[in-house]
Amino acid sequence: MKNKNNSDVLYRKLMVIAENICAETKWLYVNYEILIAADKEEVSDKFINTYAGNVWNALRRSLLNETLIGISKLIIDKKDNPSSFHSLHELLRKQGVLEIIKLNYTQAESEFQNRHKELLNGLLRLEEYLKTHDVVKSLVRHRNNYLVHRSQKVSSKTENLKWGDEKILIEIVSEIIHPMELLILNVGNISNSTRSIYKAYAENFWNGFEPNDEKFSW
Repeated sequence: MKNKNNSDVLYRKLMVIAENICAETKWLYVNYEILIAADKEEVSDKFINTYAGNVWNALRRSLLNETLIGISKLIIDKKDNPSSFHSLHELLRKQGVLEIIKLNYTQAESEFQNRHKELLNGLLRLEEYLKTHDVVKSLVRHRNNYLVHRSQKVSSKTENLKWGDEKILIEIVSEIIHPMELLILNVGNISNSTRSIYKAYAENFWNGFEPNDEKFSW
């Protein structure tokens, strides 16, 4: 009975972490979709070398930072963060937790093993990426040096994050969040639905925005 009660407590903690991760991912996708919509050529052509371009550039930088902060919480922060994949992975390893997940699983029963395997593979890849993936390692440095400590220094001896690297990092998040939502939260496409909605919102916003016609005089 004691082991059963302990497993129930761990399962409830797992559910809270999974819900936190889902909420963090939705907010991450919101910022990312607004960012990539702003970077489309038909949008950027309207803003480059205009006064409104100053605000456009500032918004893009802020959106990128918010996107990278969200990704960092998910894939870099460890067990002290209640919305990190590492916290989720640690609880999934605990004895008895998987059995309770299976008891509460309401999706296609035949898919349980596949989704469990897909989730674990994504989490294991993430552990390896932190050691070997150039873009992930660059994010770790960027998080530590800039996002946390606001250092303005850029090292020329290491590979730094570049515009566009956020797309690679988003894919890493997506590989884990989708099976997690299906397996643990018993719902599919929550975060992706938010992403699709804000993709349409962002395109509508940027396409409808017209800067003034004044140009910079350099």
